[in-house]
Amino acid sequence: MGVLAVLLVAGAVVLMVGLKLLVGLVILPFKILGFVIKGIGGLVGLLFGVLGLVAAVLILPLLPLVVLAGIVWLIVRAARPRALPGEVRIVR
Repeated sequence: MGVLAVLLVAGAVVLMVGLKLLVGLVILPFKILGFVIKGIGGLVGLLFGVLGLVAAVLILPLLPLVVLAGIVWLIVRAARPRALPGEVRIVR
């Protein structure tokens, strides 16, 4: 009776190990694909981070000029004569 129990337990262990191996082999391509996608995503994120840093380094020194141009635009816009309500203006 003891030998039969040992054989049943050994068979169950072999069956479970085989099942885990089969499931692992079926899932393996998806794990590899996930790893590749994570790697590509990390590289793309790194690329965008570097591009953002380069853009910030190039654009930040130009910020005072943008502010100055905005102030000039506001002054010129405020100096233009306003149209009366209902008046049609033709701009040439």
